[in-house]
Amino acid sequence: MTALIALLAATAAVSPTASAPAADSARDSTTGAEDPQRTDDIIVTGQRSEGSDDYGVKNQRTATRLPLSQRETPQSISVVTRAQITDFQLNDVNALLTTVPGISVFAGETDRVYYSARGFDIQTFQIDGIGLPFSFGIQTGSLDTAIYDRIEVVRGAPGLLSPTGNPSAVINFVRKRPYRELKATASAQYGSFDALRLDGDVSVPLTADGSVRARAVGAYANSDSYIDRYRLKRWTGYGIVEADLGPNTVISAGYGHQDHTSRGAMWGALPLYYTDGSRIDYKRSANYAPDWSSWNVVDRQIFGDLTHDMGNGWTAKLSVLRKATDEDNTLFYVYGNPDRATGLGIASYPGAFLGDTRNLTIDAYAGGPVDIAGRRHDVMFGVMRGAERYRQYSSYDNATIGVSLPLDTFLNGTFARPNFPTPYTLSLDTNTRRETVYGLVRLNLADPFKVMVGGNYTHARSEGASYGAPTAYDHKRFS
Repeated sequence: MTALIALLAATAAVSPTASAPAADSARDSTTGAEDPQRTDDIIVTGQRSEGSDDYGVKNQRTATRLPLSQRETPQSISVVTRAQITDFQLNDVNALLTTVPGISVFAGETDRVYYSARGFDIQTFQIDGIGLPFSFGIQTGSLDTAIYDRIEVVRGAPGLLSPTGNPSAVINFVRKRPYRELKATASAQYGSFDALRLDGDVSVPLTADGSVRARAVGAYANSDSYIDRYRLKRWTGYGIVEADLGPNTVISAGYGHQDHTSRGAMWGALPLYYTDGSRIDYKRSANYAPDWSSWNVVDRQIFGDLTHDMGNGWTAKLSVLRKATDEDNTLFYVYGNPDRATGLGIASYPGAFLGDTRNLTIDAYAGGPVDIAGRRHDVMFGVMRGAERYRQYSSYDNATIGVSLPLDTFLNGTFARPNFPTPYTLSLDTNTRRETVYGLVRLNLADPFKVMVGGNYTHARSEGASYGAPTAYDHKRFS
């Protein structure tokens, strides 16, 4: 394990703790009611894990949108809090998810990762509770954890709130939110393979009472690797502004940006066997990719939400997320198996690809308690609409495809960069839309006995083609 050395850590805060101000100031001067934004339980996202050394939270909303404890939720849930992220330096999502029980992280090669749970691929990441499945069920490029308060993982079928999911799991990234008082942190780390990481985080009140507040987070990582020629550079930026429209209404808007750039990156994997079936012996650092082989992924998010505490335990929230991902990849793939005697049999297959994904997700829900027959029950209902378009363009220099790569020079990384012809060819173009209505009732039949009954109706449709194969479908399902 790479040991990271903290060179600098500084923290400035007006309040002595990361929790909310004292109870007296946490009440609205007009109504005397507790302002949910001044306590540890934020109505926008649930409980804030920052400022605590705990490796858990009192409640989570990922499974049902109701603020339930893990004990009260009839699904297996893991929460990785900010304290755990900091203590174990879980600076990217791949490292973080390897610590979550029941989650498997599989590297396709250097820059693409599959996640699975309970024998099924995890297809959906959510951000503050909303999101769409991956275009290919795979995450391309690493994701930095600097901008998140915590990550919540619900194992099992998440069909209520992730209607096109499967029986694996859903992973929900809960963003950091501004404080009402000034807080700032900065750190620098250096470790093995010249791993450098810098990050800063500042939350600033924009008004004297903190009713308008902002937060900015930035992180930069640059590292070599135990893999020959492979190098990764990633920078992340995040900003959010939040304002109280009244004692119980909060509006927020923000922007997130991440740039992942690698060099000496693999596309595919090393051939494992000779033609006679015996295993090829490689060094741990073996890499066939030349320096120009690279994955370049830019991820941008614009989001906003309006949250209202209606009183008596009822909350309503409207969220909008616009996500845009662009890829500009020049990659080197190899295929075939070498002959043990001659070392021949491996051939080249370089390619260049441009990809863009655009999705827009809108979600609105309301939830709270109702009193029936002298007992208090919980109700939640909502609607969601998501649309996504994914396009991929490709280019191949045919003169460089199928070039023999002798095993004795195969790992030198000296293959010259091809002259990829332009314009690129459109190879994939799909449009997907989903509309969903969902609801849940949590019946309190007796103090130790609760029953949940929920439903989800989804209309999903797609049009377009992938490498000449149609991707059209139109399905309606009730769960």
